[in-house]
Amino acid sequence: MAIKHAFFVFSMSFLMASAHGSEINKLSTCLADNTSGKDRRDLATWVFFAMSAHPEMTPHMKPETEAAVLVSNFRAGQLFNRLMNETCLNEMRSVTKAIGPQGIETAFKTLGELAMRELMSNPQVNKRFGDVYKFIDLPALEKALRS
Repeated sequence: MAIKHAFFVFSMSFLMASAHGSEINKLSTCLADNTSGKDRRDLATWVFFAMSAHPEMTPHMKPETEAAVLVSNFRAGQLFNRLMNETCLNEMRSVTKAIGPQGIETAFKTLGELAMRELMSNPQVNKRFGDVYKFIDLPALEKALRS
């Protein structure tokens, strides 16, 4: 009897997770479908500036960047307002009712990943990431991986 009960609990939790995943997927799709490439670049810029506020990063920022940060905050705020209060409002409500705020966080992570993939597809970005290979001892790495 305990095994049947455990199976029932597992089955129900799996079904609930699937239903929740479906709500998150609907919101993620709405967010992606209702943002342009410019919107996603604005989002990536906002994330970049937010991360640049870390004390380890601030020495690399120029003082005049503050004006750009303000513009970035404004654009991101406008984007969030449009998506959450208008375009994807029904999906936001469904996720909030089914899962709570963590479902919204998950959906926005998906949008952030899409924005990052778009940035990473730029040849100049790829070159910059590839520049690190000048300083990696690839033969030593290959040897370490074979051992």
